[in-house]
Amino acid sequence: MASEASPVASSRRDAIWQQDGAVANYLGRSRQAIPLANEQVDAMLRVVAAYGCETRRVLDVGAGDGALAEAVVRRFHVDRVTLVDFSPPMLERARERFDGAPMTVDVINADLRDPAWVHELPTEIAAFDLIVSRYAIHHLPH
Repeated sequence: MASEASPVASSRRDAIWQQDGAVANYLGRSRQAIPLANEQVDAMLRVVAAYGCETRRVLDVGAGDGALAEAVVRRFHVDRVTLVDFSPPMLERARERFDGAPMTVDVINADLRDPAWVHELPTEIAAFDLIVSRYAIHHLPH
């Protein structure tokens, strides 16, 4: 029987993502060590293309530095991308990544473990056409 992590233990474990050095290390070396990471993104993009859904309004949940959202933007027509993450250093990288982008970019600091995070989304967007997420799921409780 799997045990659920306590919120306190989870908070301590995830506190590393509040540290600029840890984020820089992940983005510099650790992310490149994830097996088949590029193939995973390519598979997702092929599924989106095959499904033929709209991509004008994209939400990236647990966006980190915005790399997944950028892959979507490079492949499809996107008018607005909304990035949600709880790590200020990651969100700063996302802002840098999308600086000067030709679409509207919302960068939202919100913790997915708090159900109220959805209230931080732009209220003028009735619905998103595409919602993506990459590695954020392991931060959430069962």
